[in-house]
Amino acid sequence: MRLIEVNPDIKQKITSEYPHITAGMLNSLERVGLHVMHPRLLLEQGGAFNRVRNLPLSEQKKSLDKPIQVVLENGEVIEKPVHNIRGKEIDLVFAPDHIRSVDEQRQAIIQANARKKDRSGPKAFYEIIGGRVHFTNVHINWSPDELRKMADEAEAALQARQFA
Repeated sequence: MRLIEVNPDIKQKITSEYPHITAGMLNSLERVGLHVMHPRLLLEQGGAFNRVRNLPLSEQKKSLDKPIQVVLENGEVIEKPVHNIRGKEIDLVFAPDHIRSVDEQRQAIIQANARKKDRSGPKAFYEIIGGRVHFTNVHINWSPDELRKMADEAEAALQARQFA
């Protein structure tokens, strides 16, 4: 740390002379020296550990020392060590600046389920109403005859291009 304080360009010099030492490695070492990253995180890899690195040091220690409560889709609460938290659980458990509480996780699940319901609206981009085709995202509707005429015109244009 003192070396970096005295010579801020030292990291670039080290990576130039020792290409196997990356800037990322040196940045991590600097964060440990500044007491913003737990030393154990230098050796850990994976999605959950990437999130833990961005937490305050007290939250990092907590997540490394004891299991974290995880709320499952069915509402059950289980405890998992950080290295077993994967996939969607990572986003559920880790906020940008803290480990979410059980209540926060439950609320996040409720919100995610509400978003799923919102997206489960009409599957097609059109609906048939009163014998007319209504497009769901715009206020346009056509009769079957109008659609046939457009399809015929499109087919004719395609054929004209193929033989041109």
